[in-house]
Amino acid sequence: MKRTSLKRKTPLRKVSIKQRAELAKHKQVRTELEQQANGHCQKCGRLPDWRGLQMHHKKKLSQGGKTSIVNCELWCAPCHFGPDGHRIEINEQDKSN
Repeated sequence: MKRTSLKRKTPLRKVSIKQRAELAKHKQVRTELEQQANGHCQKCGRLPDWRGLQMHHKKKLSQGGKTSIVNCELWCAPCHFGPDGHRIEINEQDKSN
């Protein structure tokens, strides 16, 4: 059987203009937060482990939150992915309602 090379006409994953703008904003906000945090977790104050700092949105993007300095913090991986990581804001909102 004769083998033919597979060629794609389009790239595997196209990035929309809106997504490209969001990624640029994400990078800018992260840079500003890194300067504010001085390399430490903004929740517990510790230096991050090998996984680095994670950008945490106080109000989730899926709930209408924006990527901004006011809505984002840099957390270490144990804080971000720990038992209370993503449930903190939800629990605080439930208490206030």
